[in-house]
Amino acid sequence: MADFCTAALTFLDAVFPIAVGMVGLLTAATVLVWQVRGATGHGTAGNMNFDLDDGTTSGSLWRFVGWLVGFVAAIGLVGFTLALIGFFVAFLKIVARSSWLQTLVLTAAAVGLVLLLTSILHMNLPGGLLQNQFYDQLVWPLR
Repeated sequence: MADFCTAALTFLDAVFPIAVGMVGLLTAATVLVWQVRGATGHGTAGNMNFDLDDGTTSGSLWRFVGWLVGFVAAIGLVGFTLALIGFFVAFLKIVARSSWLQTLVLTAAAVGLVLLLTSILHMNLPGGLLQNQFYDQLVWPLR
């Protein structure tokens, strides 16, 4: 369980995940307030929705929450790298309706950037349950 918290990390290893988490929570809270205000008719900011199904109806806030929860669950199951690859491919094909070429290029760029930053900063990405079971057989990006 210690793999999923920053309490066991050194100060330099903990700075980045804590900073990203704080920014993420602030951003999520802001978007949630906008969505709730728009849904209750107390503001127009809630109408800003990036998931338009047919151009006339807006997608559900819970659809995006589901994607986020699915991504976090995938990280816990297969580890960050495989979850990131799966999330990018699934999201770009299903929600963004991107072509296979665009999906593969964007996925490779995102994963490459994350792995580059991880290597430069000497960080370990979160592992998953299955990843821990097969740790000895995996190559670097998946460890």
